[in-house]
Amino acid sequence: MNKVAIITGSSGGIGQALVKTYRNDGYLVMGLDKKPLKNQDSDGFVHLTTNLLSLAKEQEYRDTLVGDIRRHLPDVIDDLVVVNNAAEQILNPVKEIKWDDWERSLGVNAIA
Repeated sequence: MNKVAIITGSSGGIGQALVKTYRNDGYLVMGLDKKPLKNQDSDGFVHLTTNLLSLAKEQEYRDTLVGDIRRHLPDVIDDLVVVNNAAEQILNPVKEIKWDDWERSLGVNAIA
């Protein structure tokens, strides 16, 4: 059986746990994240560097990413799972939060 899981935010704590769980269950996992997942061998896992805000806003970016995903897919897929796990947190005190922090957080958490 060909099983595929596409997981956004695959490099974070929850994302890493999702990657491990799906890989252990025999899925080919494609991790979409802005940074690579550390300490992952390539067996059953494909990292695709992804900017989710660009993905949401730019057709050309989407087309490129879809092409990258398709290159790694098996010819037949019996089970496909997509987990939108990505999130951007602002952990600074309110007085230290910059406009770019808000824009990045809202872009990933609400728009993408």
